[in-house]
Amino acid sequence: MGDGDKVHLTKTVTANGPQVITHVATTPAAELDDEPLSRIQPALAATSPLPQEHLLDGGSSDAEPLCTSRPPAD
Repeated sequence: MGDGDKVHLTKTVTANGPQVITHVATTPAAELDDEPLSRIQPALAATSPLPQEHLLDGGSSDAEPLCTSRPPAD
């Protein structure tokens, strides 16, 4: 990772268990925060069950990618 990159972490969150990072993605800093969702969700689905909730910073996000990023159920 170099200057001007962002890191997107996916982690487990449970009331009593440890928080475990399950996926890491890096993007150029100029890319909007919601743009990598269309790549992150399929990568998560390929390795483990998808999260029930996907939280992200809403500072530079649009509703459409949030609604369409999750792959269809089998």
